[in-house]
Amino acid sequence: LVSELKITNETKRTLEQEKISLNAKTEHLVSNMQSLNLEKSKIEEQVSTIIREREKFLLENQNLSTVTCQLKNRLMEIETKTNCILVEKERVEAMLRLNEKKTIDLEKEREYYNSQTMELLNSLKEVSEQRDITEAELKDEVMARIGAEKQLQAAEKALEHLETALKLTGAQMSELQEHIMPDVHKLREFFEQCAEISKMDANRPIIMRNAIHARRSLRRSKTRVRGSFRRKLAPLNTLQSLTTTECSVAEVINSEEPIAKIEPNSLMHL
Repeated sequence: LVSELKITNETKRTLEQEKISLNAKTEHLVSNMQSLNLEKSKIEEQVSTIIREREKFLLENQNLSTVTCQLKNRLMEIETKTNCILVEKERVEAMLRLNEKKTIDLEKEREYYNSQTMELLNSLKEVSEQRDITEAELKDEVMARIGAEKQLQAAEKALEHLETALKLTGAQMSELQEHIMPDVHKLREFFEQCAEISKMDANRPIIMRNAIHARRSLRRSKTRVRGSFRRKLAPLNTLQSLTTTECSVAEVINSEEPIAKIEPNSLMHL
């Protein structure tokens, strides 16, 4: 019994030691299990965080792809508009160069027209002066013709008196001289006037030639300027005044008929 009791006690002590060891192991396992649970919780939390971040990244990536696509489309629109603007810019620059060239051409044309206008005005001034001179000379010639006609009438009357006096019969010599001498003086004065008229008639072709030359110069100027204006398709307003002035000059010159020349030999028929 004693040995059995010893065995039982030893067995009991062994069991208690094993129990203590098992309790220690159990506590260690519980502690390890708690640590593992904590670590598991941390890992699960990290996994959740990673999943959330991944989902957020995927969403951001999707949004970024959408934004990238939109930016690409916007960039294509900008490039298209830029090309259109460049084309429009080139067109506007071409139009500006064309307008500048047209401006230069118009300025040259304006200078040309101004020079033509000045030439026409000078020509009109010369024609007007020549017309005044011609009119004055023609007027003087008309007055000279009227005076010559009056003297011719006086000479005709003097010749009639002379013829009548010569046909007188039975008249005394003193009475004959009294009738003849005044008529002879009148005839002498008449022939002197005829000489002066002949001198004026000799200068008349120069006067008429100057008038004709003025008309021809005016006509040539008008034709040259009219042809230039038709080519330029921009007629000047002074052309109408030129035409009007030429017509008036022509009317004045044409209205003055040539004065019949009084030949001294015509008196021989009297």
